[in-house]
Parts: sequence; C-alpha cells; structure tokens
Amino acid sequence: MRSAITRAVLARPTASAIPRTAFLLPSLRFSSTQSSTPPPPTPAQTQTQMTKAAKPYIIGQTASGYWPVYKSVKSAGSSKYTIIKKIQGDRNALADDIAAQLGVPRADIKINPVTDHIRVKGSYRVEIRNFVISVLGDSDAFKNKPADTTA
Repeated sequence: MRSAITRAVLARPTASAIPRTAFLLPSLRFSSTQSSTPPPPTPAQTQTQMTKAAKPYIIGQTASGYWPVYKSVKSAGSSKYTIIKKIQGDRNALADDIAAQLGVPRADIKINPVTDHIRVKGSYRVEIRNFVISVLGDSDAFKNKPADTTA
C-alpha cells in the first residue's frame, strides 16, 4: 500500500525526464525601461572609428587589456627582437607601416607564416606600442581602475 505522499513523489516528473539542454540554456529577459536605440555617437567616437577602420589590419588585445608587443632575447643577449602577436588582416601593410614609422629597414621585419606574428630585429617594444596606440587607440584596461588606497 502506498501513501498519498509516495504516490505524489512517484507521479512528479524527474529531472532525467527533462532534457539536459533545458537546464543549460540561458533565459532571456527583456527590460522595457531601456531604450532600444543606442545614443548617437559623439564626434570624437566617430573620428576614432573612422581612423581604426581606415587601416587594413587589427591588433587584438590580451586578456588583461594590453597590446601584445613583446621583447624577445636570443643567444644570451646577442640577438634582440620585438614580437607583435594577435594580428588580423594585412600583416604586410602593418610591417610596412612599422618600417616607415620606426625607420627600420623592411628586411629586418619578418612575418612568421605559421603563427602570423611579426618579428622586428631590435628592441623596439616601447616605440611599437606607442605606434599601435597612435594608430588603433589606447587600451581601456585600466581607465576605470580605482586608485590604490593602501598605505
């Protein structure tokens, strides 16, 4: 003999009867308080977007918001290189722009065909980072970071 509670528990659908994807899918919520149209861009934003779109290449930022420009030292310091990673688009145009900006011979700038990194012979990390900032804009990584209040 079954009690009423046992029958109710057995009659209730179990979690295994519901597909697992129903639990994993996010729920969509719509807010009626926000406007559906974005605010018009300011002239400074429009100018920045036009400058960024004018270049045939894009350099992605790292997870922490920095530009991926690194210094590499080989052969116990006798060979110094600057590596640029996360490049999308025309890498040759970026290499030409770097050569023109830094005054480095184009022969000293190599593009790795496997990793698509650009390697510049010499230590130019700061100069290339400043060039990337001037062309693509500054990193937004620490603009909203609160000041350190520990003494």
